[in-house]
Amino acid sequence: MEEGLFCKAKPVFVPGRADKPDTLAAFRCDFTAEKGETLSGTDSRNHGFGAYYGALLMRGFLGMEIPDRVQKAVRFAPRTGSLRWAKGTMDTADGRISAYWRTDGDGMRMEMSAPRGYRIEARIPREFRGCRYMTVNGENRETTEEITAGNRLSLVIPSHCGTGKA
Repeated sequence: MEEGLFCKAKPVFVPGRADKPDTLAAFRCDFTAEKGETLSGTDSRNHGFGAYYGALLMRGFLGMEIPDRVQKAVRFAPRTGSLRWAKGTMDTADGRISAYWRTDGDGMRMEMSAPRGYRIEARIPREFRGCRYMTVNGENRETTEEITAGNRLSLVIPSHCGTGKA
């Protein structure tokens, strides 16, 4: 059993593999309640154990924290590492929260949306804080470590830092 679980989790943690959607989709199906918990003897039969991996993917790779429904806020703090992109959604009682980020030769792009009435608190990854300017919801501004926006955020940090144009 331990060997099987290791094999199922391994594709997510091998460098360069987490950016392949089929790897994450297959991994998710192995551990989610309705799609993978069977009595076949090939699963953990432990919903809590499987849910941990969902939280790990949302927080660790995507950077989306658990929303604060009282304060109507959600924190988005991508940890890019060697990944090139991450994308995900979370359904809440207030509506869907979605987030996406990617890095490439052009810089970094972050997109997030939350239900009406929410605010988004985003944190720029450390490796992009040295850029002088960024574009936030279509407006050019100086780069800051933290950004607070309404329920929609579109952020672009160019690879050509310091030119005054994002």
